[in-house]
Amino acid sequence: MPVTLTGEEYVDMMGVLFTSQYLSGRESYLRMSEWKDEIANVLGQNGFSRDEITQLGKRFVQKAEQVREQTANWREKLFESTSIEPATGTETTSVRMLAQDNQIIDVLVDLGFQNSRSDAIAYFAHKGLEYNRYWLWLHRDDIAKAISSHKKIADEIRGRSEIPVHCPKCRNIIGMHSDYLIWRSGGIRPTNTTCSSCKTEWVYEIDVRGRVDIKQAERT
Repeated sequence: MPVTLTGEEYVDMMGVLFTSQYLSGRESYLRMSEWKDEIANVLGQNGFSRDEITQLGKRFVQKAEQVREQTANWREKLFESTSIEPATGTETTSVRMLAQDNQIIDVLVDLGFQNSRSDAIAYFAHKGLEYNRYWLWLHRDDIAKAISSHKKIADEIRGRSEIPVHCPKCRNIIGMHSDYLIWRSGGIRPTNTTCSSCKTEWVYEIDVRGRVDIKQAERT
């Protein structure tokens, strides 16, 4: 037991640790009594009385139950705090992994742990989120603030400057692009468009510095 912690702080920390282990599938709830006994031994070695140990043991159980209840709907609470619309179903995602991790995944698949590499990766990704569910629940408001700040900054940058594309014949605007998006995408690739004023067909592209190259579309 760290000497800088009080008895209450120590058992609260252990309650969070036990429940995190349980939620990630790395610990059984049936072993709570064993954790409680171990905590009692540590407290006894640090000079706590029998009555104090009994009360702190109850506090450990209460803390573990509190964390489990608080995080029961952690996904819903996280989406609610961040104003993100929860997606439904499943999605296919490309993942860059360490070669050694892939080797271990393949071994587990070969042993029948999962039907495929994709299923195994999805399983461990899900378990990783579940393992950190208490942290995600605890910091949901901080995550929401960070997302809000990021969106605000991005919106300000995107609205900094718009680059118009003019029709060479009548000077009508036939396209408008954010310089931020041009920079992020590495420029605008050749784009076909027709001037709404003179009805001339054009092809234009914009390089990463915002320079417009436009020419009349070739008739086929």
